[in-house]
Amino acid sequence: MNGQSSYLVHFAAAVGVLVGATLLGNFDIVRWCLLVLCIAMVFGTEIMNTALENLSRAVTLSYDPQIGRALNIASGAVLAVSFGAAVVGVILFVESLCKIFVL
Repeated sequence: MNGQSSYLVHFAAAVGVLVGATLLGNFDIVRWCLLVLCIAMVFGTEIMNTALENLSRAVTLSYDPQIGRALNIASGAVLAVSFGAAVVGVILFVESLCKIFVL
């Protein structure tokens, strides 16, 4: 994971989400499970993407269009899972904030 700046971005986001949920104080066990599951899915997808990148370098160091497409697809999977996790987080946090600020 050396040299993988996306891990740092996702780690910072995960810490921010966990701190925010803790500060709100009204997250029940289901909400916590959803947050942790989303975080785990993003990191798991990142790890699989990194594994594919390393495997492609082991196969060939020269450019191969099929490997390039596979790496793009793997990166797209990370983006899709990250976007889905962000949507879940927004839903959970907006609903939680509405409970606090709306009568």
